[in-house]
Amino acid sequence: RYWRDWSSDVCSSDLYAGAISTASSALNALSLVVLEDIIKKKVKNLSDQDGTKLCKIIGEIIYGCRPSVKYLDKYI
Repeated sequence: RYWRDWSSDVCSSDLYAGAISTASSALNALSLVVLEDIIKKKVKNLSDQDGTKLCKIIGEIIYGCRPSVKYLDKYI
């Protein structure tokens, strides 16, 4: 009985960790695409350190806009 209780907790935590990892990867990829394709075309001499800071800021902005996405279906 103990094994069954413990194994279900491990499986649920593995699924949760996998979902968080996937969401984190998607957020990082999206912010990097915005940086590379939009911002670096406008700002030619952007250092790697500034690009890293900007990428983090873009990720925070995208994550902050997440709750409003459910209302966009009216406009698309």
